[in-house]
Amino acid sequence: MPKTRAIAGRIVSGGVLMLALTGTVAAQAPSPAPAPDSPASARAAPKAPAAPEAPKLPDHSAVFESDKVEVVASGLRFTEGPVFRDGVLYFSDIPTSTVHTFPAQAEDKPWRTGTNRSNGLAFDASGRLIACESDGAIAAITIIDGKPGERKVLVSAYEGKRLNSPNDLAIHPDGSIYFTDPDFFVDRDKKQLDFNGVFRLGPDGSLKLVSRSIGRPNGLAFSHDHTRLYVTDSANGSISYFTVAADGVSGEPKPFASVRSGRGRGLADGIKVDGQGRVFSTGAGGIFVFTPDGALIAFLPVPGASNLCFGDADGRTLYITKGREVVKARVREAAAATTPAPGTSPSGIGQP
Repeated sequence: MPKTRAIAGRIVSGGVLMLALTGTVAAQAPSPAPAPDSPASARAAPKAPAAPEAPKLPDHSAVFESDKVEVVASGLRFTEGPVFRDGVLYFSDIPTSTVHTFPAQAEDKPWRTGTNRSNGLAFDASGRLIACESDGAIAAITIIDGKPGERKVLVSAYEGKRLNSPNDLAIHPDGSIYFTDPDFFVDRDKKQLDFNGVFRLGPDGSLKLVSRSIGRPNGLAFSHDHTRLYVTDSANGSISYFTVAADGVSGEPKPFASVRSGRGRGLADGIKVDGQGRVFSTGAGGIFVFTPDGALIAFLPVPGASNLCFGDADGRTLYITKGREVVKARVREAAAATTPAPGTSPSGIGQP
């Protein structure tokens, strides 16, 4: 990660920021180190799905009320993993190993410290905060009276080898936790797996490898009806999806869309699905919005966007992490689905 000057996080009230498609943007996560060259692993890894052709950009108007975004938090280092629950937005600041809230529960102080560089966050059906820890684990945090409590490691290894750098997660109605495990933040001398994977952690604690064919798996989200699991690939700027059956994800990923056509900083990173099945993904220069069949219908310029989630009482606010800031935009229609999963919803309210 690029060296940046440490600045105490602060919450901004009422600031409005105009974002162009080009210009200087907040610091991005470093380019992940490639997996070690290994003839054996190269033979074993299935071929990644080809990235669809990058579409031409529409404007914001089909989905968003405006192309303006409002800053709600700034002065951080690198924000990620937003999740909204009970009127509060939670988000990670990876380099400082902290989780912050908006509104802030204590002015100029993080909600939780010592997070092992937490990234993606989600709430499970019992109200625990599930965190992807970049230092190699999936952990559950109990919350008592709005404050963080005990931390419990749910998984930290696959077949006896430490996980790389758990990045993002989505929770299925059956309680299974699906997560991506690229090597973005693992040192070469600590990397033990010879691939970047997508995993399923079952309710019984069993860990299953779903796929090793996506180059650098990053964000993931279920479709509104839980029949698809979308996964972004930072290696080629694409979105793929897996078919979800009663017994879990099956088959190889299928290509869905590309998020490479924007201008400005940004990766195929965070992804969410609203109650209409529309897919919202970060990408080059901002936020891409697709119909369930992959047609690009809107683009919101937010250079440097890393992740996103829906929130607020009406479900029409899209919170977006971007470098040192968290911003928000308003969508024209409520995102929440009519039948959310226990403790979560496909819109990202309760999801990372």
